[in-house]
Amino acid sequence: MSLLYEGNSEGPDRTGPAVGGQLKKKLFAWQEECLDIWMQHQGRGIVNVVTGAGKTILALGAIARLEKQLLRENAAGLKVIIVVPQVFLLQQWAQTLQDELGIARDQIGIYSGAHKDLPTRKYMIYVVNSARHCLARHLLEDYQRGAAVMLIADECHHYSSPENSRIFDFISHISPGSSSRYYALGLSATPQAPRFDEKLVPALGVQIYKYGFAEALNANIISSFSIFNLKLKFTPDEEQEYLELSEQLSRVLDVLMRRCPYLNGLSSQHFFACLEEMARESDDSALSGLSRAVLILAHQRKD
Repeated sequence: MSLLYEGNSEGPDRTGPAVGGQLKKKLFAWQEECLDIWMQHQGRGIVNVVTGAGKTILALGAIARLEKQLLRENAAGLKVIIVVPQVFLLQQWAQTLQDELGIARDQIGIYSGAHKDLPTRKYMIYVVNSARHCLARHLLEDYQRGAAVMLIADECHHYSSPENSRIFDFISHISPGSSSRYYALGLSATPQAPRFDEKLVPALGVQIYKYGFAEALNANIISSFSIFNLKLKFTPDEEQEYLELSEQLSRVLDVLMRRCPYLNGLSSQHFFACLEEMARESDDSALSGLSRAVLILAHQRKD
């Protein structure tokens, strides 16, 4: 049975033999605990960690542990595939691999709209918009050649949509169970996205660990902070626009709620996630139009 823990404090011909990575930073206690649990789950799972607590270093620690395990077992070389939601994260990951894990730059490949390295390097970093069309095929080619493959899904809540989830099309071809050479780590501060159980869990594993604001603050891992609310008055024109948008939104919401009464009990996050899914996928054109109208009006009013 899989448990959720709350934190306390290329084939061999392409990747070469396993090499034990040496992480330069000392891991926090929560990171060590999380990696222990990840290894107990056969190297698969989603980690829910507050922003700033060290998700990237956690992932590098997972790579280092896995490399050492494969080296002890004299197993196939490890191929590491990282997928990110935005282009600016490519260089951040590439630099962190070099600085913290001592990876040579020529071992790191980049795959985005502007730059596409051949997917033969030991470490490949993909932007999801480009990864949709090729990542599953590239990963499966490495796996079928005999490599151990590790997929790191950074900000994994972005990858449950119909288009982005195409990066996981390989999963039906991967051997299940502890004997598999496929490893996965999902990282997010907010992993519970629409289609979480349908798309993310089969490809990445269940959520195995949670580390929140309180734990990170108590351990002095993130900086303490204060929140101040500052009130500003609308100009007369802004106030009129806000009232008009509120009235339009109220009318459209009233119609939508009569059509979909089950939306009443949802949290704000799940409510808008459901609207996005209905706007994109509903076969009922009237319902998708209502959902789209609510999203647009709510966005305009928020602005």
